[in-house]
Amino acid sequence: MLPVVFFFYVFFLYYSLLSTPYFTDEEDVFFGAYNVIKGQDIYRSFLSQHMPFSYYFVAPIALCGARTVFQFRFGVYFLLAWVWETAFLRHRKVIPSAALFLMPLLYLSLLKTINLGTTMISDHWQGIGLVLILLEVVRYADEKRITWPCTAMICLGILLSLGSSFASAYSLLCYFLAAAVLQGKLLRGERGTNGKDKGKQMRQYLREDLRLAGICLLPFVLLMCWYAVSGNLENFYSGAYEIVTQVYSKYTGGMGSDPVGVLWETPLAYGKYLLQTVQNLPSASGLSLLVLISAGGLFFFVIRIGKKSPTAAALILLAAIYGGLRNFEGFHGMAYHAQATAALSLVLGMGITSGKVVRLRRRWRWAVWGAAGTAALGLLSGFVVWAGYNLLYPQILLNRTLRCEERILDLLTEPEEVVFSCNAPVNSLDVMDLELIPKEACGAISYPYFYEMWGARQMVSIQDMPNVVLYNGEESIWGYVFREYAPDFTSI
Repeated sequence: MLPVVFFFYVFFLYYSLLSTPYFTDEEDVFFGAYNVIKGQDIYRSFLSQHMPFSYYFVAPIALCGARTVFQFRFGVYFLLAWVWETAFLRHRKVIPSAALFLMPLLYLSLLKTINLGTTMISDHWQGIGLVLILLEVVRYADEKRITWPCTAMICLGILLSLGSSFASAYSLLCYFLAAAVLQGKLLRGERGTNGKDKGKQMRQYLREDLRLAGICLLPFVLLMCWYAVSGNLENFYSGAYEIVTQVYSKYTGGMGSDPVGVLWETPLAYGKYLLQTVQNLPSASGLSLLVLISAGGLFFFVIRIGKKSPTAAALILLAAIYGGLRNFEGFHGMAYHAQATAALSLVLGMGITSGKVVRLRRRWRWAVWGAAGTAALGLLSGFVVWAGYNLLYPQILLNRTLRCEERILDLLTEPEEVVFSCNAPVNSLDVMDLELIPKEACGAISYPYFYEMWGARQMVSIQDMPNVVLYNGEESIWGYVFREYAPDFTSI
């Protein structure tokens, strides 16, 4: 019964976010999923700077008929509730249910305070995937085995994290190094009467490691083979890696241009972020307090792990910090916040309830847990209010009325007509909702870094110009005005 309650509890938390603002990256995921069900290839038929698996995860929702952001979100919430449910079923016998119930509550409570933090973008999938791997690494320290369920959860975590964001590679590397350190310590600590026993144990570990590596690599190998056979491999490299490291970085102050430099730049940025958060605490909202509490939980959690292996503990801390490789303050910090709040949940759930981590007298333990429970109920009340709003006004969200721009577009076009959709007030999902066919939405004209990378390709692709082109020549991004960075397009 408890697993069923947990599933609907998580879905309820997500459902309360249904009416929150959305923006371009979220539209990108949903529209990419729509392209997938139409039989088109990411990176060739649809320009993208993201890893491909987030599109494939959402594709079943598009197949079910979702055409607006809110319809897509509704389906995504079921998928995410299923992912959290999988973690609950996997760990509920070794991790207190209180900790597992706290994880999504604390995580989403923090995201509600971040600008666009509640959007269903690749950073969100990345954060949950890294939490799944964090739980498995911690559990491996006690169980000393990579079982089939462990292998399945790690594979799912990698698909959600690395499959959605290439930046996850740094966190994943730290987690695997931490697991290797723990495994090495286990081998050194084996009490065998002779070398033969240790050799047998080493072969068992090797079999488990190879099985894990093979299963985790299989989806990526199959995808690369498909891209190679279909002639899409070069496009994948350009979209998932080259544009991010060589072009996008020019417009973000050099972020991501040095794959080695981020190894020490990110921890330094994290220290500055925490210091700035402390300085803002007297005048800031609840965000600063939540950030500091979750950071404190992360440090406390790592210190406890350090009693088993200081090196592994340091690597786990770095894995969490690298979750904020692109940013700690905005929505790009979702992956860090997911891991930090998960660590805090483990400290509260495992430490306070059992006394194994925090040694307190019984009456004080109950007092602390009572205070934590009161705080949790306070956080939950905010979700209740938002969910109530969404329940009272579902027709606005799921069956919305057409805006003025959409009505004009509806009058200018016929069903199934091709429309070139570009940085206009009418976004790609609006076009889909009108049963039109947007051509390379979020295409090379929409952003300056896309135009630099693919502008020439886009200009060739629109020689057979659709009858309707949507764009806003005065719109700007990061100070780059559309008419100035894409003059070839605006002169047509």
